[in-house]
Amino acid sequence: MSNNIAYTPLHQTDSNESSSSREYGSSSQLGDHVAWLLRFFRRSRVAMLIVPVALLGALGLAHVFVGQAKVSESGLDTATRNYPLVAHDSSRYLNGAAMNSFRENLKKDAKYVTAWNYAGLTNDFMVHCNIIYLGMISSRIPIIPPFVPLSQHIGNGGFLQDFSEFFDLPGLRAALNHPILEWSQVKKAPYAGNTANLKDVVEEPLGCWSNWELIGPNGDIVYTELAPFLSLDVSYTPTPEYIGLTGKPGYHTSLWGLVSILYPDGRAKALRQKESVPSVGASQNQALLPDDQLACFDVLYFSGVREEWEWERDYSPVWNLVAKYARFTQKVEDVSMFYLRKVFNVGRNEDVPPFISMHIRRTDFIIACGPEATPETCFLPLSAYSDQVKKIQSDLLALHGPKSPLSKVTHVFVASDEKNNEWWGSIRQQGWYFIDHGSENIAEVHGSWYPSLIDAYILARGAGFVGTRQSTMSLVAARRVQDWNGGPTRMAQSR
Repeated sequence: MSNNIAYTPLHQTDSNESSSSREYGSSSQLGDHVAWLLRFFRRSRVAMLIVPVALLGALGLAHVFVGQAKVSESGLDTATRNYPLVAHDSSRYLNGAAMNSFRENLKKDAKYVTAWNYAGLTNDFMVHCNIIYLGMISSRIPIIPPFVPLSQHIGNGGFLQDFSEFFDLPGLRAALNHPILEWSQVKKAPYAGNTANLKDVVEEPLGCWSNWELIGPNGDIVYTELAPFLSLDVSYTPTPEYIGLTGKPGYHTSLWGLVSILYPDGRAKALRQKESVPSVGASQNQALLPDDQLACFDVLYFSGVREEWEWERDYSPVWNLVAKYARFTQKVEDVSMFYLRKVFNVGRNEDVPPFISMHIRRTDFIIACGPEATPETCFLPLSAYSDQVKKIQSDLLALHGPKSPLSKVTHVFVASDEKNNEWWGSIRQQGWYFIDHGSENIAEVHGSWYPSLIDAYILARGAGFVGTRQSTMSLVAARRVQDWNGGPTRMAQSR
């Protein structure tokens, strides 16, 4: 990134170590495997039988890791459905630019997967990463929906925005070596309120799987703004009970369980379940079984590989294999750095001082405290967060040693959804820094998504991080600080 904070991430590698020697599946690593096999079997009496087999296996690995597979028009290896290493150009997976019909734009020899959004910028981001992960493990091409504005998070007047508006999608494709599409590439829709050239857009029926009917509190269907936005008339078929992470209905579905119903045998088994009866679409009065070419799900937020709320775990497959490679766009970085420099009173050519970032979630969290709760009785006092800041300062000293600038970090940046000006005055009294999004007119100047985006970007730049437990914005910020900066993180426990 540009405008780097003056400290070195813990995960930085030795500059003398070549990238090829660290790359999984590189030709040099493959050679090491072959040499090890030869040494191991050299003294064996059955070496003449085993070594040729081992070498053939190694050559097979070479084809998977470093060879160029024979590809079809869509870019898929038609024999193994592995994606070739150069297949990052998304145009290879569609018949053209966005069309009036999504069906006309899909390649006949390719399969896709998508899902709808769920409750705000961070939650939508998590859903997007779950879609991408599901695409990777099912050999399907993920189609990412746009971010859907919620008035309680970004105010009124926001437009649906592409993932690539906020995150570096070309870089993510390259990092994952997997194609990723957006709905705006597939089908025309009124993005940014623009309804021009939409008169010929087709309302299309689509059969989808419903996780919400399985895990939702009332067993009903979740509404999504994306269906009418994309001119889709959706029928839903509930996923089978055994897709739950526990093997029975629960609060989360298994991502690998969902993979099983995307293949012929698992799909047939799922549709034999007595509960797998599709609902009727809203406008065309059709009850469609789940589409096979474009698999879709209503909710993927409540999904995991091994356990519920898996993003909180350090082993989280979706975080480690997908989400941590999703970096912000240059535009988000430039806008955010402008306001960060202004807050810290730092010139354009000066280094931003190391700082501890902090996210304090309030507002709607009061619901968990009951109908009689007040902010004073429900939310933690600032002293609880101040205690966590001191612990992070001690962590930084232990990590970097007394001679490092990071052992003496005093700047603290705070982001919060709190609207009360008196509360923000108490933040100022602590000597902590924050952006007054209202007085800066950030939403008016940059769009209603940018107050949240700027906060998310700056939180991710912290040398250390303090967050609010059970807040997904805090959770994702903590993971970014840990993996991007090698920084310590702590969570303040809600009352």
